[in-house]
Amino acid sequence: MEKEKITGIITSKEYQQLSDNYKLKIITLNKQEIFFYSQQRHREAIWKITVNEKYLFTLFKGKKYWFLDDWEEVEEASQKTPEWLSKRKEELLEFNLKNLQSQSNKQSLEEQLIDLEKQLRNAGNREEVFLDYFEQFVNLLLIKHLSIKDKQEYQLTEKEKKEREILDKIVASWFYKTSCQ
Repeated sequence: MEKEKITGIITSKEYQQLSDNYKLKIITLNKQEIFFYSQQRHREAIWKITVNEKYLFTLFKGKKYWFLDDWEEVEEASQKTPEWLSKRKEELLEFNLKNLQSQSNKQSLEEQLIDLEKQLRNAGNREEVFLDYFEQFVNLLLIKHLSIKDKQEYQLTEKEKKEREILDKIVASWFYKTSCQ
């Protein structure tokens, strides 16, 4: 009879009515998913095992399936998370941070445009406000142009392809007009 000790976190525990025992699924520390069955002698104590807790299981293999022989709770389970889980948390945090940064950038640009509109309404010297607005607009166009100009054609989305086409026409027109003067 083959015996094995396995440490893992329980992902599910379901009662099997036909056999009058429990089917337990665990994920081991090396991300292997294992399922096994309890025995009749565990009927009274098996309810103490809780999902999402870490245990050290002693299993033996019957003819076809693994069966639970004994278990003990690993106390550091609540303090220590598996490495793959902490990496996933870090990835999610980074993703959320990037989203927040892009959202704040959009909000700051919207606020700048609102401020410029207010300046246009309230300004006595509209030419200065227009030149300030025009300078910011040109800077935004330049930033957009620089962000997509070095990309290969297959890397561009449809929207970026149209933007590149429009920006190329603007740049060509600008060079033509400045060279003619």
